[in-house]
Amino acid sequence: MAEAPGERPRADAYTMLSGGTASLGLAADGPWPWAALPPTAVHPALVLTMPNYRLSVLGSPSGPAAVSALLDGIGRWRRARGIRSVAVLYACEEPGHLLTALRGAGARMLPLARECFLDITWRDFDGYLATLPSKRRVGVRRELRALAEAGTTVRQIHAEDHLDELIRLRCQLVAKYGGTPDAAKERAFFGRVRDTFGPGALTTFATEHAGRLMSFGLFVRDGDHWTALLTGSDYRRPQARLGYFATLFYAPARTAPTLGITAVGYGLGSWQAKTSRGCRTSMLWAAATVPGEDSAL
Repeated sequence: MAEAPGERPRADAYTMLSGGTASLGLAADGPWPWAALPPTAVHPALVLTMPNYRLSVLGSPSGPAAVSALLDGIGRWRRARGIRSVAVLYACEEPGHLLTALRGAGARMLPLARECFLDITWRDFDGYLATLPSKRRVGVRRELRALAEAGTTVRQIHAEDHLDELIRLRCQLVAKYGGTPDAAKERAFFGRVRDTFGPGALTTFATEHAGRLMSFGLFVRDGDHWTALLTGSDYRRPQARLGYFATLFYAPARTAPTLGITAVGYGLGSWQAKTSRGCRTSMLWAAATVPGEDSAL
Protein backbone atom coordinates (compact mmCIF):
# COMPACT_ATOMS: atom_id res chain seq x y z
CA MET A 1 0.00 0.00 0.00
CA ALA A 2 1.37 3.43 -0.96
CA GLU A 3 0.13 6.36 1.13
CA ALA A 4 2.16 8.94 -0.82
CA PRO A 5 4.84 9.08 -3.57
CA GLY A 6 8.01 7.21 -2.65
CA GLU A 7 11.67 8.15 -2.86
CA ARG A 8 12.74 5.52 -5.44
CA PRO A 9 11.49 6.62 -8.88
CA ARG A 10 11.83 3.19 -10.51
CA ALA A 11 9.74 1.60 -7.76
CA ASP A 12 7.19 4.38 -7.20
CA ALA A 13 3.88 4.09 -8.98
CA TYR A 14 2.99 7.79 -8.89
CA THR A 15 6.32 8.93 -10.31
CA MET A 16 6.12 6.49 -13.21
CA LEU A 17 2.43 6.90 -13.95
CA SER A 18 2.63 10.70 -13.96
CA GLY A 19 5.64 10.92 -16.31
CA GLY A 20 8.34 11.52 -13.72
CA THR A 21 10.65 8.76 -14.99
CA ALA A 22 10.59 9.69 -18.66
CA SER A 23 14.07 11.21 -18.40
CA LEU A 24 15.30 7.86 -17.04
CA GLY A 25 14.02 5.99 -20.09
CA LEU A 26 11.23 4.39 -18.06
CA ALA A 27 7.66 4.97 -19.24
CA ALA A 28 9.30 7.46 -21.56
CA ASP A 29 6.56 7.82 -24.19
CA GLY A 30 3.34 7.89 -22.18
CA PRO A 31 0.43 8.32 -22.14
CA TRP A 32 0.70 8.74 -18.36
CA PRO A 33 -2.67 8.03 -16.71
CA TRP A 34 -1.91 10.05 -13.58
CA ALA A 35 -0.17 13.00 -15.27
CA ALA A 36 -2.99 15.46 -14.54
CA LEU A 37 -3.65 14.23 -11.00
CA PRO A 38 -2.07 15.42 -7.75
CA PRO A 39 -0.77 12.71 -5.40
CA THR A 40 -3.73 13.17 -3.07
CA ALA A 41 -6.13 12.18 -5.86
CA VAL A 42 -4.71 8.66 -6.22
CA HIS A 43 -3.41 7.88 -2.73
CA PRO A 44 -3.75 5.67 -0.86
CA ALA A 45 -2.95 3.39 -3.79
CA LEU A 46 -2.79 -0.38 -3.89
CA VAL A 47 0.41 -1.23 -5.79
CA LEU A 48 0.80 -4.70 -7.28
CA THR A 49 4.34 -5.66 -8.21
CA MET A 50 6.99 -8.34 -7.63
CA PRO A 51 10.75 -8.38 -6.93
CA ASN A 52 13.29 -8.00 -9.73
CA TYR A 53 11.02 -5.65 -11.73
CA ARG A 54 8.89 -8.39 -13.30
CA LEU A 55 5.27 -9.22 -12.49
CA SER A 56 3.77 -12.45 -13.77
CA VAL A 57 0.89 -14.71 -12.84
CA LEU A 58 1.90 -17.61 -10.61
CA GLY A 59 0.07 -20.59 -9.18
CA SER A 60 -2.87 -22.65 -10.34
CA PRO A 61 -5.34 -21.97 -11.80
CA SER A 62 -3.79 -19.11 -13.78
CA GLY A 63 -5.81 -19.01 -16.99
CA PRO A 64 -7.77 -16.01 -18.31
CA ALA A 65 -10.92 -16.67 -16.25
CA ALA A 66 -8.94 -17.07 -13.01
CA VAL A 67 -6.95 -13.88 -13.62
CA SER A 68 -10.10 -11.88 -14.39
CA ALA A 69 -11.73 -13.20 -11.22
CA LEU A 70 -8.63 -12.23 -9.24
CA LEU A 71 -8.75 -8.65 -10.55
CA ASP A 72 -12.48 -8.40 -9.80
CA GLY A 73 -11.79 -9.53 -6.24
CA ILE A 74 -8.98 -7.01 -5.85
CA GLY A 75 -11.29 -4.27 -7.11
CA ARG A 76 -14.02 -5.12 -4.60
CA TRP A 77 -11.48 -5.37 -1.79
CA ARG A 78 -9.90 -1.98 -2.40
CA ARG A 79 -13.21 -0.13 -2.91
CA ALA A 80 -14.59 -1.56 0.34
CA ARG A 81 -11.60 -0.04 2.14
CA GLY A 82 -11.66 3.36 0.49
CA ILE A 83 -8.44 2.85 -1.46
CA ARG A 84 -8.52 5.39 -4.27
CA SER A 85 -6.61 3.58 -6.99
CA VAL A 86 -4.73 0.48 -8.09
CA ALA A 87 -1.40 0.44 -9.90
CA VAL A 88 0.19 -2.61 -11.51
CA LEU A 89 3.93 -2.31 -12.22
CA TYR A 90 6.25 -4.25 -14.54
CA ALA A 91 3.64 -6.69 -15.85
CA CYS A 92 5.19 -9.03 -18.42
CA GLU A 93 3.65 -9.81 -21.81
CA GLU A 94 3.94 -13.58 -21.57
CA PRO A 95 1.70 -15.53 -21.49
CA GLY A 96 -0.61 -12.52 -21.86
CA HIS A 97 -3.51 -13.39 -19.56
CA LEU A 98 -2.70 -10.61 -17.13
CA LEU A 99 -2.52 -7.82 -19.71
CA THR A 100 -5.73 -8.99 -21.37
CA ALA A 101 -7.51 -9.07 -18.02
CA LEU A 102 -6.22 -5.62 -17.05
CA ARG A 103 -7.49 -4.12 -20.28
CA GLY A 104 -10.81 -5.93 -19.81
CA ALA A 105 -11.10 -4.51 -16.30
CA GLY A 106 -10.87 -0.96 -17.66
CA ALA A 107 -7.35 -0.15 -16.46
CA ARG A 108 -5.27 2.33 -18.41
CA MET A 109 -2.14 0.74 -19.87
CA LEU A 110 1.33 2.25 -20.10
CA PRO A 111 4.45 0.67 -21.68
CA LEU A 112 7.34 0.93 -19.21
CA ALA A 113 10.51 -0.58 -20.68
CA ARG A 114 11.84 -3.58 -22.55
CA GLU A 115 13.23 -6.63 -20.77
CA CYS A 116 15.75 -8.86 -22.53
CA PHE A 117 16.00 -12.64 -22.94
CA LEU A 118 18.63 -14.82 -24.55
CA ASP A 119 17.12 -18.00 -25.99
CA ILE A 120 19.67 -20.83 -25.94
CA THR A 121 19.26 -22.54 -29.31
CA TRP A 122 22.84 -23.76 -29.85
CA ARG A 123 25.00 -26.61 -28.60
CA ASP A 124 28.38 -24.90 -28.35
CA PHE A 125 29.99 -21.47 -28.46
CA ASP A 126 30.45 -21.58 -32.22
CA GLY A 127 26.72 -22.13 -32.46
CA TYR A 128 26.13 -19.03 -30.36
CA LEU A 129 28.43 -16.97 -32.56
CA ALA A 130 26.58 -18.21 -35.64
CA THR A 131 23.39 -16.53 -34.32
CA LEU A 132 25.06 -13.10 -34.35
CA PRO A 133 25.58 -10.74 -37.31
CA SER A 134 29.01 -11.10 -38.92
CA LYS A 135 30.32 -7.80 -37.52
CA ARG A 136 29.31 -8.76 -34.02
CA ARG A 137 30.92 -12.19 -34.38
CA VAL A 138 34.18 -10.47 -35.29
CA GLY A 139 33.76 -8.11 -32.34
CA VAL A 140 33.17 -10.93 -29.85
CA ARG A 141 36.25 -12.80 -31.03
CA ARG A 142 38.25 -9.58 -30.79
CA GLU A 143 37.07 -8.95 -27.22
CA LEU A 144 37.93 -12.47 -26.08
CA ARG A 145 41.32 -12.25 -27.77
CA ALA A 146 42.03 -8.93 -26.02
CA LEU A 147 41.23 -10.52 -22.67
CA ALA A 148 43.57 -13.43 -23.34
CA GLU A 149 46.36 -11.15 -24.52
CA ALA A 150 46.02 -9.11 -21.32
CA GLY A 151 46.47 -12.28 -19.28
CA THR A 152 42.86 -12.24 -18.08
CA THR A 153 41.10 -15.59 -17.81
CA VAL A 154 37.38 -16.31 -17.76
CA ARG A 155 36.15 -19.14 -15.57
CA GLN A 156 33.29 -20.45 -13.47
CA ILE A 157 33.70 -20.05 -9.70
CA HIS A 158 31.83 -20.91 -6.51
CA ALA A 159 30.49 -17.63 -5.12
CA GLU A 160 30.85 -18.75 -1.49
CA ASP A 161 34.60 -19.30 -1.98
CA HIS A 162 35.12 -15.72 -3.20
CA LEU A 163 32.49 -13.79 -1.27
CA ASP A 164 34.81 -11.02 -0.03
CA GLU A 165 36.05 -10.38 -3.56
CA LEU A 166 32.54 -10.35 -5.01
CA ILE A 167 31.42 -7.85 -2.40
CA ARG A 168 34.42 -5.66 -3.23
CA LEU A 169 33.43 -5.68 -6.91
CA ARG A 170 29.78 -4.98 -6.09
CA CYS A 171 30.75 -1.97 -3.99
CA GLN A 172 32.79 -0.58 -6.87
CA LEU A 173 29.78 -0.91 -9.17
CA VAL A 174 27.55 0.90 -6.67
CA ALA A 175 30.08 3.72 -6.36
CA LYS A 176 30.47 4.01 -10.14
CA TYR A 177 26.76 4.68 -10.57
CA GLY A 178 26.49 7.24 -7.78
CA GLY A 179 25.42 5.05 -4.86
CA THR A 180 26.94 4.66 -1.43
CA PRO A 181 28.86 1.36 -1.12
CA ASP A 182 27.79 -0.74 1.85
CA ALA A 183 29.68 -4.01 2.21
CA ALA A 184 27.41 -5.25 4.99
CA LYS A 185 24.32 -4.65 2.87
CA GLU A 186 25.86 -6.48 -0.10
CA ARG A 187 26.87 -9.41 2.11
CA ALA A 188 23.35 -9.64 3.53
CA PHE A 189 21.89 -9.66 0.03
CA PHE A 190 24.20 -12.47 -1.05
CA GLY A 191 23.05 -14.39 2.01
CA ARG A 192 19.37 -13.89 1.19
CA VAL A 193 19.90 -15.06 -2.38
CA ARG A 194 21.78 -18.17 -1.20
CA ASP A 195 19.23 -19.00 1.48
CA THR A 196 16.24 -18.40 -0.80
CA PHE A 197 17.39 -20.35 -3.84
CA GLY A 198 20.04 -22.65 -2.37
CA PRO A 199 23.73 -22.71 -3.32
CA GLY A 200 23.04 -25.26 -6.06
CA ALA A 201 20.88 -22.76 -7.96
CA LEU A 202 23.69 -20.20 -8.24
CA THR A 203 26.17 -20.10 -11.12
CA THR A 204 28.93 -17.49 -11.13
CA PHE A 205 31.38 -16.57 -13.88
CA ALA A 206 34.42 -14.37 -13.27
CA THR A 207 37.39 -12.84 -15.01
CA GLU A 208 40.68 -13.13 -13.17
CA HIS A 209 44.07 -11.46 -13.59
CA ALA A 210 47.19 -12.34 -11.58
CA GLY A 211 45.08 -14.24 -9.05
CA ARG A 212 42.66 -11.35 -8.48
CA LEU A 213 39.03 -11.25 -9.60
CA MET A 214 38.31 -8.42 -12.02
CA SER A 215 34.61 -8.93 -12.89
CA PHE A 216 31.79 -11.35 -12.17
CA GLY A 217 28.27 -12.26 -13.21
CA LEU A 218 25.97 -14.31 -10.99
CA PHE A 219 22.97 -16.27 -12.31
CA VAL A 220 20.08 -17.90 -10.46
CA ARG A 221 18.51 -21.03 -11.90
CA ASP A 222 14.77 -21.74 -11.96
CA GLY A 223 14.02 -24.94 -13.85
CA ASP A 224 15.70 -24.60 -17.23
CA HIS A 225 15.99 -20.80 -17.03
CA TRP A 226 18.70 -18.54 -15.67
CA THR A 227 18.21 -15.00 -14.40
CA ALA A 228 21.22 -12.69 -14.46
CA LEU A 229 21.02 -11.27 -10.96
CA LEU A 230 24.30 -9.62 -9.94
CA THR A 231 27.39 -8.18 -11.57
CA GLY A 232 30.40 -6.11 -10.53
CA SER A 233 33.84 -5.05 -11.77
CA ASP A 234 37.10 -3.57 -10.53
CA TYR A 235 36.76 -0.30 -12.42
CA ARG A 236 40.14 0.95 -11.19
CA ARG A 237 42.07 -1.67 -13.17
CA PRO A 238 42.36 -1.85 -16.97
CA GLN A 239 42.35 -5.65 -16.80
CA ALA A 240 38.66 -5.48 -15.86
CA ARG A 241 37.79 -4.00 -19.25
CA LEU A 242 35.41 -6.25 -21.23
CA GLY A 243 34.74 -8.33 -18.12
CA TYR A 244 31.06 -7.37 -18.09
CA PHE A 245 30.33 -8.96 -21.46
CA ALA A 246 32.63 -11.91 -20.86
CA THR A 247 30.95 -12.91 -17.59
CA LEU A 248 27.34 -11.98 -18.38
CA PHE A 249 27.13 -13.12 -22.02
CA TYR A 250 30.03 -15.09 -23.49
CA ALA A 251 30.78 -17.50 -20.64
CA PRO A 252 27.06 -18.19 -20.02
CA ALA A 253 26.48 -18.71 -23.76
CA ARG A 254 29.26 -21.30 -23.75
CA THR A 255 28.10 -23.08 -20.58
CA ALA A 256 24.29 -22.89 -20.69
CA PRO A 257 23.74 -25.73 -23.22
CA THR A 258 25.83 -28.13 -21.12
CA LEU A 259 23.56 -27.50 -18.11
CA GLY A 260 20.24 -27.76 -19.91
CA ILE A 261 19.52 -24.02 -19.74
CA THR A 262 17.11 -22.92 -22.48
CA ALA A 263 16.81 -19.17 -21.77
CA VAL A 264 18.52 -16.42 -19.80
CA GLY A 265 16.68 -13.37 -18.48
CA TYR A 266 18.68 -10.13 -18.48
CA GLY A 267 16.07 -7.72 -17.13
CA LEU A 268 15.84 -4.03 -17.94
CA GLY A 269 18.26 -1.45 -19.24
CA SER A 270 21.02 -1.38 -21.86
CA TRP A 271 18.79 -3.28 -24.25
CA GLN A 272 20.74 -2.16 -27.33
CA ALA A 273 23.93 -3.77 -25.97
CA LYS A 274 21.98 -6.89 -25.01
CA THR A 275 20.16 -7.31 -28.31
CA SER A 276 23.43 -6.90 -30.19
CA ARG A 277 24.63 -9.99 -28.29
CA GLY A 278 21.65 -12.12 -29.24
CA CYS A 279 18.83 -11.11 -26.90
CA ARG A 280 15.22 -10.60 -27.87
CA THR A 281 13.07 -8.04 -26.08
CA SER A 282 9.62 -8.07 -24.53
CA MET A 283 7.74 -5.06 -23.18
CA LEU A 284 6.94 -4.64 -19.50
CA TRP A 285 3.75 -2.71 -18.76
CA ALA A 286 2.10 -0.65 -16.07
CA ALA A 287 -1.64 -0.40 -15.56
CA ALA A 288 -3.64 1.93 -13.37
CA THR A 289 -7.14 2.90 -12.42
CA VAL A 290 -8.06 6.56 -12.51
CA PRO A 291 -10.43 7.91 -9.85
CA GLY A 292 -13.77 8.79 -11.39
CA GLU A 293 -13.40 6.38 -14.32
CA ASP A 294 -15.36 3.14 -14.52
CA SER A 295 -13.17 0.14 -13.75
CA ALA A 296 -13.66 -3.35 -12.33
CA LEU A 297 -10.18 -3.21 -10.81
